[in-house]
Amino acid sequence: RETSFELLHLSQTLQTLFQQKIEQKDLRFAIEIAPETPLTLVGDEQKIAQVLINLLANAIKFTPEGSILLNISGELLPHQQIVSMRFEVIDTGVGIASEELSKLFVPFEQTQSGLHANSGTGLGLSISKHFVELMKGHIEVSSTLGQGATFTVSLDLACPEEAALSESLSLQESKHKDLSNGAVLGIETITQTLALMDQAWLQDLQEAASRLKSRQVQSLLAMMPEEAENVEKYLQNLAQNYDYTRLASLAATVMDQKDV
Repeated sequence: RETSFELLHLSQTLQTLFQQKIEQKDLRFAIEIAPETPLTLVGDEQKIAQVLINLLANAIKFTPEGSILLNISGELLPHQQIVSMRFEVIDTGVGIASEELSKLFVPFEQTQSGLHANSGTGLGLSISKHFVELMKGHIEVSSTLGQGATFTVSLDLACPEEAALSESLSLQESKHKDLSNGAVLGIETITQTLALMDQAWLQDLQEAASRLKSRQVQSLLAMMPEEAENVEKYLQNLAQNYDYTRLASLAATVMDQKDV
């Protein structure tokens, strides 16, 4: 059923759902939404969520170490209220041999990696393909054995109104509101405050956020000085809302600036 839904809410749901598994395997996990991607869309959110859940669960299963990335981007088609969306699940896992790629979306068929993992029925990817095709989309995979895999889902979704088109991550990042006192924190204020912290602390924060280690993130933020209270509260709010991708991105940005 097609309804209006928020892309940020969907991404936060996925972060929350996989947090425990990511922590257990000590993997790095990030969800990145490209700037200018409309954040309010119209489509079958339940089917989209199930496809992404299947792909991310698959990536976690076959990634013993390293990272998993969900890239989301959307481009408004000219003179239309249609957004061409692209969801990419990229992992650094065991990969798939080229001769086995044709088996991936066949019900009950499993690759050698799947047989070695001794889990699942071989239905998850075929169900994902079925859902994507019901939404008139496409799903494809590219992989190199031993070097991970990339699953790409392409869908055309509606954008509910023109106002939604101007809402993007780049706009959201220009101003941040501190919920405690209503003050508006500029991105410069946040990065300048983080730059006061030492490189080791920033690296620890980036790693903890990337691996969804909530307790470690909160402990690190609690170490910020009193004069940085507003920024700390903003960052704690990100953590409480499971926006670990933003936290990791901020830490990485400041580390890069300090290295210059």
